Amino acid sequence: MIRKQINKLLKNSLEIIDEFSLNRFDYLKDDLSDISLAIETIPFMRDKKAVVIENANLLKSKLNDKNKVLFHLLNNLDQTIDVYFLYDNDDILATNEIYALAKKSGKIIELKSLSKDDWPRYIKKYFNDKNYQIDDSAIEEINKRVGGDLFTFMNEANKLMLYCLDNKIKLTDVFLLTTKPLDDDVFALVNALYRHNNLAALDIFHDLEVLGKGAIETLVPLLGNQFRLIKQVKFLYNQGLDYREIAHQLNVHEYRIKMALKNSSSLTSDDLDQILNNLYLIDLKAKSGLLDRSFALEMFLISFPKFNLDLSN
Repeated sequence: MIRKQINKLLKNSLEIIDEFSLNRFDYLKDDLSDISLAIETIPFMRDKKAVVIENANLLKSKLNDKNKVLFHLLNNLDQTIDVYFLYDNDDILATNEIYALAKKSGKIIELKSLSKDDWPRYIKKYFNDKNYQIDDSAIEEINKRVGGDLFTFMNEANKLMLYCLDNKIKLTDVFLLTTKPLDDDVFALVNALYRHNNLAALDIFHDLEVLGKGAIETLVPLLGNQFRLIKQVKFLYNQGLDYREIAHQLNVHEYRIKMALKNSSSLTSDDLDQILNNLYLIDLKAKSGLLDRSFALEMFLISFPKFNLDLSN
């Protein structure tokens, strides 16, 4: 959302956007002297220029002597230069000198994250603005799959618009082209293991491998979370709590607790300890470069629930 907003502002203020009219900096990485030089240097070969400063966490506290140089430059800013401070947090200090200057002489734009209720309307409007019609069922499924992530939505939306040449997006198109949330695959994988259907679990795992290294790296902690929840549910149930009380205590949906109770009957507490220990060792040794993560996970799934993996050495 920040990227879209800043691009819109730049297009409105700059005739041409290129290396002569735009300087981008990261406050946390770039040298302050380079930022200062860009702010005080009038545009070359262009009528106007912009300086964009990302991660501007100098806005969250009083300015030190070093940052006061920036404040002085902004107070004497040439009319041919626009300066943008981007900060994606809500802890801006109201008395910060640069923030106060922006309130007085500039403009402050606050972007609110889309709420759960906003997303369906946003998805529909996004496609309608691009002259695409979209079914309500397709909107609902997209909303499920992007999980509130705007960057993911943009990627999936572009795929759908490239594919749907008739400018109509249906539920079948969403199923065909967009990626299911990784959590759904992990949930299905774990349920296959509970049913002792190791081959089905391996099929799901191989589908995840197609998504790339990132999905496999994320799989270990997600599996760990699933089995850790089972262990917690099993413990609380043995303490005499029913599924509603457990759901309230763990702040988890009642359906997940019901499923966890159903699945936990096939595993003892020792089994769960062994599972979590194996996952921990896989993650640790893979990060240390001592084993191949994909191979170790494949062997883990094949051996489940016998735990034949020897990762202790």
